[in-house]
Amino acid sequence: MLGTNKNAAAQSALDGFAPNVNNGVSSLTVQSGGKVRVGGFFTNIDGQPRNYVARLNIDGAVDSSFNPDVNSTVSSLVLLPDGKMLVGGLSPPSAGKCATNKSF
Repeated sequence: MLGTNKNAAAQSALDGFAPNVNNGVSSLTVQSGGKVRVGGFFTNIDGQPRNYVARLNIDGAVDSSFNPDVNSTVSSLVLLPDGKMLVGGLSPPSAGKCATNKSF
């Protein structure tokens, strides 16, 4: 995993990093502090509602301070240098708009 935080890259199910999602994960990004942003087809992680995007603490627990409540499935995440995130995926039609601009 080139360019990732050593602490985050070292996490695995063997040391307790095993978040339980109710559907597929399609994208992961690792922040500089080791937190992991997850995107996919899920609506729940470890019993906590999270629509398609979540952030996990370095120990794998859901970060309760982050819940962007995305409105459709996510296929890709890109973390920008300023800490903001680009989210790509399917978007349901809404009042003639083709995209929504949200900062996460």
